[in-house]
Amino acid sequence: MGTLKIISPKNFAELLDAVEKFQQASSTSWYRGCRDKDHKLRPTLYRHKSKTKIEEISALEAELTTRFVQRSLPFLQRTLTDDWDKLFLMQHYGVPTRLLDWTENPFVGIYFALTGMTDSKRTDASLWMCDPIGWNQAALEHISYKGGVLDESNQLLRSYAP
Repeated sequence: MGTLKIISPKNFAELLDAVEKFQQASSTSWYRGCRDKDHKLRPTLYRHKSKTKIEEISALEAELTTRFVQRSLPFLQRTLTDDWDKLFLMQHYGVPTRLLDWTENPFVGIYFALTGMTDSKRTDASLWMCDPIGWNQAALEHISYKGGVLDESNQLLRSYAP
């Protein structure tokens, strides 16, 4: 798997230069903005202060999903088709989930890195950049995966399903 490369641009022009170089090096690029550079790539559900065991996190996820579905039904204009659909909708409304939001637009990632910043809570933000095809091929090297981006219908993701 590739190495994690840390770039510390001094200004917006240097950040855009880093993004452009990254885009030139990969056919597909994803971005994730984070207000605090010290936050790891960990979904909000896994950042719970007291629930750290996987059994506790799984139970919390089930409880949150049940409560979300019960409370959202009167407001939905469509039916939730499957568990992934529930998780995507929960993520959209700020419910802690196992998902990480990524975007193909670096400016959206930058926006989320800077959203909510105040003078009293100023920290260094981060913009994560990912080549999802390279990531998948490296993560699935043990099965000689040569495909591209995976989606929720792919059989390789069955073990990650809710």
